[in-house]
Amino acid sequence: MPLTPAEKMKRYREKLKKDPDRYEEYKKRDKKYWKKLRIHRITNINQSRILNMERNLKEQIVKSASAVKRKVEMIKIIHSKVYCDPTAKTNT
Repeated sequence: MPLTPAEKMKRYREKLKKDPDRYEEYKKRDKKYWKKLRIHRITNINQSRILNMERNLKEQIVKSASAVKRKVEMIKIIHSKVYCDPTAKTNT
């Protein structure tokens, strides 16, 4: 039965690991390949996509800030009800 590509690659890596010099060379080439690919992806992002990413990030920051503000208000209300603070605002 023929080997799948994953099995072939696994055997290839196992064979490489037996020879430390070849394995180091393989790791260098692989690292160089992935670094080149990552740089290529980063430099190919167009301006409109960058603006959309920035806009989405700003929206997420605003949403999280408003959620934190609501939680703080709820904590203040609960705290005032528990300790019966007459100066605190309540919704009742």
